Amino acid sequence: MKKFCFFLVFIFPLFCFSVRASAADFSVDSLGVSVRIKGDLVSGDAERLASVYLGVKPIAGFYFYPRAIYLDSAGGDVLEAIKMADLIKSLGVSVATPLDAEGVCASSCFLLYVAAIERAASGIDTLRLHGGKGYLGPVGIHRPYIQDPSGGPAAAQRQEQVMAEMRAYLSKANVGGLLIDKMMSHASNDIYWLTEEDLRALGTFSPGVEEQVISRCGYSARKEASMSAREYIKSSESGMISCVRNYVSQTYVPLLETAINRMRKGWRPWR
Repeated sequence: MKKFCFFLVFIFPLFCFSVRASAADFSVDSLGVSVRIKGDLVSGDAERLASVYLGVKPIAGFYFYPRAIYLDSAGGDVLEAIKMADLIKSLGVSVATPLDAEGVCASSCFLLYVAAIERAASGIDTLRLHGGKGYLGPVGIHRPYIQDPSGGPAAAQRQEQVMAEMRAYLSKANVGGLLIDKMMSHASNDIYWLTEEDLRALGTFSPGVEEQVISRCGYSARKEASMSAREYIKSSESGMISCVRNYVSQTYVPLLETAINRMRKGWRPWR
């Protein structure tokens, strides 16, 4: 079973990843520790996600903000996805696909996935071998496309420009060139589902965070992946995983609070 734990603008021409039009739903779990985004990403969703955090009420004078976001979306408006990705990065939260593979993060949702300080999903090869029970959902990608009914050479050139801009954006987000190539080689009516190897190459942590937990905790993604359940639990109590949790909590909870305080004053990362 895949181990995972949560350590409790760029301007484009008009283009998109999905043509479905059912707006996303935002729900907070009963304990207030996670948010689930379910459905297609549409205009205004970045502000709706911000409203989830701004709407948290204090308990005994303290604010307990959701530090994990479950991504269950087949894609949607890429401009809105970029805004949401900027917000997720500013908040310093973790993301994952739903447990028991009860959802996917595909198409423009991928931008939200790579923006997080920590991310978790299951490779399509694992799900095909074992089924969804007990595993996180998969992540899928394909190239962006222009909504341009006029067609012709000019539309084709704009499509090439959009792909070049998306390639540059993902490269800036530290997505490897091989994975970007796989995205661009899959047409808008096709999809490439990431394998376990793809997810390992992408990393559980963003590169900046990973280097910090390597230097402070001796973190090793390879070592974590090879741990037995007993070793993982033991490390969660007093070893490498415990060190990583403490570091991320101490570092990114203040970042989350600072970002929300700025949002209360009207700041948004996409403005």
